[in-house]
Amino acid sequence: MTSLKAGRIATLAVSVAVLAVLVWRVDPRRVSRDFEGVRWGWVIATALLNLANTGIEAVRWCLLAKPVAPDVRLRSTFNGLLAGTLGNVLLPFKLGDGARAYVFAEAEGIPFAATISTVVLDRMLDMAGFVVLAALTAPVAPLPSRVVHMVPRAVAGLGIVIALLFALTRSRRRSDLAAAPRTRRVLAHVDRFRAGFSALHTGHLLVPAIGVAALSWTVKMSLVWTMFQAFDLSLPFVAPAVLLVGVNLGIAVVGTPGNVGSFELASIGGLALFGVADDVAFSFAAALHVTEVLPVVVLGLVMMWTGRLPLQRASGKRARI
Repeated sequence: MTSLKAGRIATLAVSVAVLAVLVWRVDPRRVSRDFEGVRWGWVIATALLNLANTGIEAVRWCLLAKPVAPDVRLRSTFNGLLAGTLGNVLLPFKLGDGARAYVFAEAEGIPFAATISTVVLDRMLDMAGFVVLAALTAPVAPLPSRVVHMVPRAVAGLGIVIALLFALTRSRRRSDLAAAPRTRRVLAHVDRFRAGFSALHTGHLLVPAIGVAALSWTVKMSLVWTMFQAFDLSLPFVAPAVLLVGVNLGIAVVGTPGNVGSFELASIGGLALFGVADDVAFSFAAALHVTEVLPVVVLGLVMMWTGRLPLQRASGKRARI
């Protein structure tokens, strides 16, 4: 059995296990009744906010990519995010980031290695926003003790990673004129990869990108709040932040294709902290999940159909490394 096939079987087993837990915890008849009273205007507002947040994230990535693509177009980063979402729906463990990098590299005509590092940096900045949100939420919200204990570790881990990235970009490469051709090629790829982190040392790009990341997490909390209104849930002001922390930790621990099942299970656990019944929490989570994913996926498929998103060529064409 190949490792790829074993990975697929393991992923399928995890997905089935998560869905089995959901079936055991939720009464389908109650879920059906919950959806009868949904206020769909708020659901539409949530979908629009999510699309707006995709645009905001495209701006953040655009700022971080400028050192390797000075004339980068917002359309390229936006299309890359669409491709990443399509990939994540089909693949577990955030493997859609590969499709995201491919589409961006093709659109801007830059080396794939440099593109990958801009994706990593963008992910790190987004993660930094999550860590800050968790650190601010932990003292004032009813988070489980094990989650509260994870926050300092996450802060420390993020600090170490950022320090390593700074060291990587500051280190100087020795002259390689006497090296073998293959060694020189490898070193050239390393240099391209390092170049993608250049925004760390460019204040006029990094500072606005941090501000955009903060705006993105604010919009994420807003769309959780609008979905609360759709299901007529009157919860404390900190509830959106608590739910975001719980869901993001849950889908990080349990990886399923498109986060199906793991997203809903984590949402049930988060809303249980506020006394929300499992069936209502599941209905809310399913609606939020679909609203977050479906508009982006549909837009991505339309872009593919019109030829504006070259994702269908990714398997048959090698990106320029």
